[in-house]
Amino acid sequence: MAVALATLVVTISFWAMGYGFVVGDQGTPGSPGSDASTTAGAAISLSLVLVPLAFAIAAWVSRRSDWPIGVLIAMGVSLAVGLPLLYFGDPLGSLLSGYAAGAVTSLSRPVGMGWRHRAVAAAVVTALVLLGNRFIPLVSLVFGPALPFTAMVVADMFVKVPEDPAEG
Repeated sequence: MAVALATLVVTISFWAMGYGFVVGDQGTPGSPGSDASTTAGAAISLSLVLVPLAFAIAAWVSRRSDWPIGVLIAMGVSLAVGLPLLYFGDPLGSLLSGYAAGAVTSLSRPVGMGWRHRAVAAAVVTALVLLGNRFIPLVSLVFGPALPFTAMVVADMFVKVPEDPAEG
């Protein structure tokens, strides 16, 4: 349930940012070419406000015991990964990469399970989104928002959890 709700918020955030960039570049559909900086700014602001909300939903619904700390760590990791990726000139890919990096820490982990496999999943999502936006943008723009939190669940499925948490 946590992954589904967080993915819904990620999708809204992703499309709001995409809409903001298109409106800022081409104007609103009702008046193409006009100055629509207010509309574009509002859409991009909505997108950025939804980032901590997605992490909070993921942490709280997955029953992470220290969910406020998890949200703060996820926001920090998201900024640390997403901002440098803006260098590649793909703000939507940077947003999804930040979501993937934050999902590593925001979702609750089973007892005895580490975070490294999730970090690998986040790196794979980052590569898929950045390359997909460059070479097959339509497919990447449709399926991209579903990847960050879903990849964490898939990564958890491929890791063996020790029977006794003390074994480690």
